[in-house]
Amino acid sequence: MVPQLLCEGIHDGIFLEELFKVKNPGLYSHRIDNDISKFARIFRNPNYWSKCSVIIQNDNGHDLISKFLPRIIQEFFMRDKNRKVINFYVLKDSDGEDTEKLINSFHKSISESLNSKRYPEFNLDKFPQNKKIIMNSLMDDRYKFCFQFIFVPISFEEKIREKALAIYSTKISNSRRDAIIDSDPHDALNLIANELELDSKENLIRNSAKEFWFKEEEWYKQIYSVI
Repeated sequence: MVPQLLCEGIHDGIFLEELFKVKNPGLYSHRIDNDISKFARIFRNPNYWSKCSVIIQNDNGHDLISKFLPRIIQEFFMRDKNRKVINFYVLKDSDGEDTEKLINSFHKSISESLNSKRYPEFNLDKFPQNKKIIMNSLMDDRYKFCFQFIFVPISFEEKIREKALAIYSTKISNSRRDAIIDSDPHDALNLIANELELDSKENLIRNSAKEFWFKEEEWYKQIYSVI
């Protein structure tokens, strides 16, 4: 099965898209920006999978857990006889929070959302240490849905800022460095891109994938292994 990657915001999606290209030259990926309906159409199209090697869906930066994951469950769980077991890898910022507590919180949010919609009988299990949430049907135990979470220790934008300032320390003046540090992480990417004379922060993000900025970090190793 072609891996499905879910992530938080367009910046994460761009990074994953570029990382896939770097690791798998010549293979085709598809990134979808904040559109579950389009994701569902592609996912259900058998002709698509013959040419696509990965599908990436990013949210709007805010609703991955509260809206996207429950909606994906509603779209796909027990609705495809050819895909009884479906696995999603979810790249998520931890923002410095304890990841086991986050898994417990995500489990509660998804459970409440599904229960409010009177979803057919299911069992939703959480495995905080393994960073997984698994859903099984109580009507047909052949159907299983797994979300494997991979956490960026802070936010992805903060990671880009942190690494860019370290790598390009000789190209960024002290005054601009202070402005970048004091800025919102999203705004900081624009400042860094301008300072390095790149066309956009998108190019900065793509460069971070091409140049393997995070190759020593555990979250990067995990996501690299599945794409």
